Amino acid sequence: MPSSCIDKIEDGILIQNYNFQCEDGYIRLNGKCIIKNYYKPSSSSTIQIPPADFEDEVITNPESYKNPFPDTNISYVEGKAASELYRRGVLGGYPDGEFKGSRNVNRAEAAKFLLLAKLGAVADLKNSGKFPDVLEGQWYVKFVVKAAQLGVIEGHPDGYFRPQNTVNTAEFLKMLTKTFGLSENLEYTYTDVISSNWFARYAGTAQKYILFPNRSTKLEPARSMTRDEVAVAIYQYLKNR
Repeated sequence: MPSSCIDKIEDGILIQNYNFQCEDGYIRLNGKCIIKNYYKPSSSSTIQIPPADFEDEVITNPESYKNPFPDTNISYVEGKAASELYRRGVLGGYPDGEFKGSRNVNRAEAAKFLLLAKLGAVADLKNSGKFPDVLEGQWYVKFVVKAAQLGVIEGHPDGYFRPQNTVNTAEFLKMLTKTFGLSENLEYTYTDVISSNWFARYAGTAQKYILFPNRSTKLEPARSMTRDEVAVAIYQYLKNR
């Protein structure tokens, strides 16, 4: 088994990451030890997965591979999405190994997931006083600062970023559209979005890329995004772009 670490997490925020080394054949990526070049296939499979972060291929049939999370089912789109984004180094599990897809995603996590999905890696950056509530040394600083630089996510009018606040569907949809530089003001048929809504310009993105497969008639813009839903949205974009 690969070496691992014990992370200290409070309210979904990683506040301390212990040092560790990975055994031969594994590399350290985003606080985890993963096998070099590919995940171990099942005994009946001879297919190898390309190395994470260095390929554009989107694996859509992960059934032949070992599921990285004991609480997901890769027969469903949520499990496929979690597995594929784990393979790409975009997201990981909790210290107990579970994905915990029903947990809400906060602003810091959303910034991380989207930037890693787009860029593969984000260089260290300092907050340098930009946001009073973004504390230097925290895992999320570089993602928050980079997202702000790219116009993916903004601070609040009072100058605070509030990294711990949850993200609703409308906010996440804007973030995803900005991250990947997608066209705005596309056509949509959602019955709960009117043209005067600030997020209407992003609604067509959700429909074009089928970001929310279970929301065919209503976008539900105020609905908080869970880890399952964020993973599926990113996965659906990568698959359908």
